[in-house]
Amino acid sequence: ATIGNPRIRSEALRNIASVQLRAGNPEGARATLEAARASLEELEDAFARDQDLARIAPAQAKAGDPEAARETAARIEDAAYKRRALRFLAKAQAEAGDPEGARATALTIEDPRARTWALARIAVAQAAAGDPEGASATAGTIENAGGRASALAGAAAAQAEAGDPEGARASAGRIENAGARAWALARIAAAQLPGDAQAARATLATARATAGKIESALARVEVFQEIAAAQTKAGDPKGARGSLETAGAAAAKIRRTDFRAWTLMVIADAQVAAGDPEGGLATARKIELAEIRSGTLATVAGALAAAGNPRGAFAVIEEFEGASARARALGLMAKAQARAGDPRGALATAGKIEDARARARVLEEIAKAQAKAGDPKGALAAVGKTEPAQAGPPGIARMAKAKARAGDTKRALATAEKIERAHVKARALACIAATLAGRK
Repeated sequence: ATIGNPRIRSEALRNIASVQLRAGNPEGARATLEAARASLEELEDAFARDQDLARIAPAQAKAGDPEAARETAARIEDAAYKRRALRFLAKAQAEAGDPEGARATALTIEDPRARTWALARIAVAQAAAGDPEGASATAGTIENAGGRASALAGAAAAQAEAGDPEGARASAGRIENAGARAWALARIAAAQLPGDAQAARATLATARATAGKIESALARVEVFQEIAAAQTKAGDPKGARGSLETAGAAAAKIRRTDFRAWTLMVIADAQVAAGDPEGGLATARKIELAEIRSGTLATVAGALAAAGNPRGAFAVIEEFEGASARARALGLMAKAQARAGDPRGALATAGKIEDARARARVLEEIAKAQAKAGDPKGALAAVGKTEPAQAGPPGIARMAKAKARAGDTKRALATAEKIERAHVKARALACIAATLAGRK
């Protein structure tokens, strides 16, 4: 089968190029991306064409063809999409080992915020490549003091993750902003683990002392969450819980309801990640905005299920108001069970979702987890529990994708042929094509 829709055909070619690049075939990826760009010439919708050209340009840079990438970006007429293309093009150039070209691209971006974003990513790429001096110089070109501090913090973290934690500590020590410096130190401590636990503890102590000087409540939440993540990695759950309690106290001082809700959600997620779902549950219940609260409670329910406590998870789900919210929570719970290696429990949970289309989406996720775990038969069995007539065209498309991922291309194509909507069928075929490319 072939894809007639030029936009979806271009999307499929982009996905195939991504697979080729991961497989170590940049030359093939470059040719495929050129074909993706050529497909868009058939597209009459200029806005849609610009949107997709903005995705192709950075992909071409990643594939080692910056000249083609710049040519692609030059074809974009919409200012916002051109700005997006140039941002990601600069980042891709830096990650491909061309910081000079990346900076030149970044400096063509007129919008100050977009230019700051690009320069910060270039600095991080330079630090990750072992050039902290170059990273510092790039960050120094950022005019905004806050943006400059964030770029220096990101570069210091990348330096540590690249194997130079001592140098990274020195880099972090030169950051004037206390919040950015503390954030960088927390990330450096995480990079020191598990190899040098003693040094990590010392770095964390410095991070905590520095964090105490932060005045902004939002910044305190972000930094103490990062410190807690490092403490969890260091095997210090008690310390992590203390840091998250400090973050919670800071969140309570935030005046705007939406900001406060967002920070409490972040803290609850961190508590779950730190192995404290009960603490996450208590935090989630403090969230005043119903939509954010329900999403956070769903995450907690998933964590309880993954930890082998489905009864506790179902008790949390009982707190939800409305069938759609409960379906979402059951879906997250089933996915968590599947990722934790409990496909039987995941399928049982998915079976409690009343909405057929929502259930189909969850079954696809379960199938994906089983395929990833090396159980293609189980993956196909999970997909087979979906009734095409109930799932609708998008659900049938997901079934086709899941069958392709599980290794049954013949059945995947047969399922895709049942889709009546042309654009939905095209997207399913695009996914199948990319899956096949990944096996070659």
